Amino acid sequence: MLLNGIKLTDPQTGHHMMNIPVPLVNVDRVEVLKGPGSRIFGQNAYAGAINVITALNDEQYLRLQGYAGDFGMKGVNFAGSLPMGKYRQNLALSYDDSNGYQYNSANKVSNIFYEGGIDINNNSAIRGMLAYTDRTFSANGFYSSSFPDQWESIQTTLASFTHTLNLSSFYLNTRTYYRHNTDEYRLRRNETEFYQNNHTSEVFALEANGNLKSSLGTTGFGLKTRKKSLVSNNLGNRERNLSGIFLEHLVNLGSKVDLRAGVYSITIQDMAGSISL
Repeated sequence: MLLNGIKLTDPQTGHHMMNIPVPLVNVDRVEVLKGPGSRIFGQNAYAGAINVITALNDEQYLRLQGYAGDFGMKGVNFAGSLPMGKYRQNLALSYDDSNGYQYNSANKVSNIFYEGGIDINNNSAIRGMLAYTDRTFSANGFYSSSFPDQWESIQTTLASFTHTLNLSSFYLNTRTYYRHNTDEYRLRRNETEFYQNNHTSEVFALEANGNLKSSLGTTGFGLKTRKKSLVSNNLGNRERNLSGIFLEHLVNLGSKVDLRAGVYSITIQDMAGSISL
């Protein structure tokens, strides 16, 4: 799961990938890659990847929306665009909550999203993003049907900076990003002493991906380094560093047939040592 090419995976658990800190009004499109994409998106993309894309606008606009429904459901969102010369920027705020359709199923979701970018020239551009989401929800039977009073609160912060160089036969995208997530879980929401988990995870990454077109075909390449850490009263304190490099070549044989060959190498280092794949 990606947001503008940024991985949303979390060192604690896979289901935090859907904590996307972007109001729906800012989503321009969703790209779906079917099939193995591990050489480009990393070792976890063995079945494909989903990339949520946001858009920077050239025109000024202001949008305010609200809604209400059954079970105490209500929400409001604000989105605005204020370009200043070559610099384009978007700001969005949203809040949603509900009492839930059954006992202990209430939820509250808040999002703050800012994005800015500038085209340096016709071939080069930079883009930055800062986002935050707060999701607090009652989890009746979600993790265990034996405890209907479960509760969880999650806060995610995401920041990124990207540079793109696009020439006639050469393309290069470099990015750095930081993701911070806190997760508090209670088996009985009003009895913290009964059972409580607290997790704090962090991810810092540097990535570069590109391709070169020539008479011999298209050569893709990339390298990345990623540091992940987790502090948890249940899972312990863990840290892992990943470094990878990939190379791929594509040759078109007519309009309907192509040949591809690629290699991906990754080194994983954690508290216990390191391995290479």
